[in-house]
Amino acid sequence: MFSLKAPAVTFVLMSLVPIAPQAVADDQEVGATLHEKSDVAIANVPAEAMAVAREKRPALTFTKAEREMRGGHEYIDLEGHDDTGNVIELDLMHGETGWVVVEIQRDVMWEVVPTLVQEELMQNVPGIKPDRIIESDQDNGTIVYEFFVRDNAGKESKYEVSLTGEEAMFLKEEWKH
Repeated sequence: MFSLKAPAVTFVLMSLVPIAPQAVADDQEVGATLHEKSDVAIANVPAEAMAVAREKRPALTFTKAEREMRGGHEYIDLEGHDDTGNVIELDLMHGETGWVVVEIQRDVMWEVVPTLVQEELMQNVPGIKPDRIIESDQDNGTIVYEFFVRDNAGKESKYEVSLTGEEAMFLKEEWKH
């Protein structure tokens, strides 16, 4: 199983066909247009969600929160910094049993994406040059690598590759929790 504490060796890519590319301002974070999110003050994050996040990553200092609806579920994304300054995001989903951490994410460079993942991505999207890569640990032995690109007009697209053990798979639909 991969840990976010160790450098990733490969990336996973998935093409999100249902998400239409949208125009983006030059200064907007890559990937920001693909889901509707709204900022939430840390003080307004549900107490149960914050407790679950702190239990999962007690050393993180949370500095930013966003809320979104996706696939009929409510999500809270909590961004924090560890004691060495690394930015880590925990995505929490509200389900039947309450809040649960469904992803632990960090931005990574192409050089740390596993070769197996790079090859799977390039096989499915030849010549791709990602503008942003997110390593998304599903906390179950699977890592989903999210690859974001912008075309010359600023329109965004996203591709995903999942990595479980030594098997990389290009995803034709967005990863579901």
